[in-house]
Amino acid sequence: MEIAHQEALNVANFLVIDDIIYEVMTFLHSEFIIRNCLMVSRQWYGVVRRVSLELNIKNSDQLNLLIDGYDDGLNPRMGRLNILPQVNRFIYEYYSKLGKDLVRKITNSMKNLRELVLVGVELEIDDVKCLVNSQLTSLDVCDNSIGDEGVTLIANSLKQLTKLGIGQVGVGDEGVRQLEKLTQLTELDASCNDFTISVLVQVIDNSLKQLKTLSVYSCNIEDEHMKDITTLSQLTSLSVGINRITGNSLKLIGYSMKDLTYLEVANNEIGDAGTEYLCNLKKLKELSISSNKISQLGFEHIKSMDQLRILQCNNTNIMNQVSTMSHLETLVVISDCKINIEIFESMSKNMKSLTKLNLYKNAINDMDFVRFIASIQHLRELHLESCSINDNSVEIISSIQNLRGLFVPSNDITDGGVKHLTKLTSLRELDIYCNPIGLEGVKIISSGLKGLTSLTISKKDIGERGQYLIRLMNLDTLTYVDK
Repeated sequence: MEIAHQEALNVANFLVIDDIIYEVMTFLHSEFIIRNCLMVSRQWYGVVRRVSLELNIKNSDQLNLLIDGYDDGLNPRMGRLNILPQVNRFIYEYYSKLGKDLVRKITNSMKNLRELVLVGVELEIDDVKCLVNSQLTSLDVCDNSIGDEGVTLIANSLKQLTKLGIGQVGVGDEGVRQLEKLTQLTELDASCNDFTISVLVQVIDNSLKQLKTLSVYSCNIEDEHMKDITTLSQLTSLSVGINRITGNSLKLIGYSMKDLTYLEVANNEIGDAGTEYLCNLKKLKELSISSNKISQLGFEHIKSMDQLRILQCNNTNIMNQVSTMSHLETLVVISDCKINIEIFESMSKNMKSLTKLNLYKNAINDMDFVRFIASIQHLRELHLESCSINDNSVEIISSIQNLRGLFVPSNDITDGGVKHLTKLTSLRELDIYCNPIGLEGVKIISSGLKGLTSLTISKKDIGERGQYLIRLMNLDTLTYVDK
C-alpha cells in the first residue's frame, strides 16, 4: 500500500516539460488551444504565449468583443488573458464595413501579425493607412474599393509582402505600375479589375521575378492579351477564368508555360482547338475547364493526361469519358450535368483513386444514383451541396465507412437523417447548414459523432440549448451559417 501511495504521489507531481507541451500544441487548431489549453495551468498559459495563433472571426460582434479585450466569443475569459500578440494569421470576411478604428486596433494589438485577410469589409484609404507600419508578409484586401491610391499605399509601405490579394478593388494601370516595388511577391490575385494586361505583364517581367502564382480571372482578357501572359514562363499557377479566350490561347499556354501545376480556364470560349497542346503540360496536376465548348473529341486529349489529379468540369457531353479517368483523385462536377446512372456505375468501377467528389448543384434524387456514390468506398470527402439529398440518401451515404468529410448544405436532411451519420465513425468534418435540423439533431451529433473536429450548421432552429451542446464538443472549428 505504501509503495502504491508513493507511486500515486509521483504521478501527481509529474510535470510535462514546456517543450513537449509546445510540440503538442503545434499540431492543434488555434481555436482548440484558446478554448482548452489557456486555462489548464499557469505553465500551459506560459507555453500558449509562445505559440503562433490563427483567428478566423465570423461576425462583427465577435470582432468588437475581441478587439476591446473583453471576450473573443471563443472563451469568456480569453480577453483578459490578452493572447492577441500571439496572433500570426487573422481572417475576417464579414462583408460589412469594418472602420478605421478597428483596423488600427487590429494592427496595434497583434504585434506578430504576418497574414491578414480583410475581404469585403468596405475598407477606405484611411483604413489602408493603418496597415503601413505592419510587418505583414501576406495581405488580402479583395472586394474593397481602395483603387489606385490604396494599392499605391500598400506597394510603398509593405515591400516585404510575398502574397497580395487585390481582386475587385478598382485598381487601374497607375496602381498596377506601383506593384513593381513588391519584388518579393510570389502570389498575386488581381482579378476582377480593369487595367491593361500588358502593363501588368511588364511589371512582373521587370520586377516580380519570384512570382509563381497569378490570378487574373474576369479581367476582359482575350487571345491577344494571352500572348503577353504566356511569356511569364516562371508561373506554376495561372487563373484566367471568366474571360474571352479561345483554344488559340491553350496552344500558347501549352507551348510556353510548361512549369504549370495548376490551370484555371473556366467560363471562356474554348472549344476543341488547342486542347491537344495541354498535353505538353507534363507537370499539370489540377485543371479547371468548366463552361467551355469542349466536345468528346477535344476531351480525349485531356483524358490522356495521366498526371492530372484534380479536375473540375461541368460539360454534360464528356462525363462518360471523365468517369473512366482512373488516375483522378479529386473530381468537381458543378451545376446540373444530367449525370445518368451509367456514369455513376462507371465512376464506381473505374475511379479507384478517387478520394474527393464534389457534385455541387447536381440533382441526386434517385436512390440508385446515391447507391453508386456510396459504392465508391475509398472516398474520404464528399460534397453534395444543393443536390436534393434527403434522409433516405443520408442512410445510404452513411455506409461509406472511411468518409472523413461530409458537406451537405442546402438539402432536405432532418433530425431523422442525422441519426444515420453516427455510423460514420471516421467523420471529422461535417457541413450541414441550411437543413431543417433542430435540437434533437444536435443531440445526436454531440453524442454520436465523438471524433468530429469541424462543424458548420444553422443555429436558427437549434436554440440556446443546442448551441450549448455544440460548445461542449470542443470542436476545432465551429461555423454558424443562416441564409
